[in-house]
Amino acid sequence: MLLAPTQAVRKYKIKAHEIIGAEKYHAWDDQIENRYGYTVKGMLSMTPSMDILGANVGLYPEVSAVTGNLFQYVAYGATIAIGNDKTFNSDNGFGLLAPRGLMHMSDTSGFKYKIFAGMERRDVNRNYTLEGKTIQTKQTTVSLNKTVDEYQVGATIGYAPVAFTLAFNKVTSEFKTGDDYSFINGAITFFF
Repeated sequence: MLLAPTQAVRKYKIKAHEIIGAEKYHAWDDQIENRYGYTVKGMLSMTPSMDILGANVGLYPEVSAVTGNLFQYVAYGATIAIGNDKTFNSDNGFGLLAPRGLMHMSDTSGFKYKIFAGMERRDVNRNYTLEGKTIQTKQTTVSLNKTVDEYQVGATIGYAPVAFTLAFNKVTSEFKTGDDYSFINGAITFFF
């Protein structure tokens, strides 16, 4: 038997949600508005580093901004990296600006390695995938936390012309009823 989402069914569903203390969803057959859109992102990073016993050690502070109709935030953070290539060490980022696999110049040929750890704090203005308004009721689905932190630790290893990066990331709750979450980010970089 199939019940259509009639007004009576909606009414009982909302009442059941009230009884069990769940968040009521007012629009039974509503959906989030169109999620297609644009995102413009950019990052400015300083690259102070020094060579110590054959390894390049750097502290890379950064500021970044993401805007568009999907996401909007400004952020600041820093990454510490130890490796054997100054250019490779300075290739860092978080969130939408995390390394996704690039092609870039290199200071050294042959074997490459990098170990890195960093943190970024975001001042979030918009995250449409979390707070997009519904089509019928124009309600947001969650309440955003305005400050979100992301932590990452990882390593890169490779031999010309390719390197593999694996980073473990933890992000603090992006919305008020949410939890912190973790994920693994992998990338393949080609260098010349």
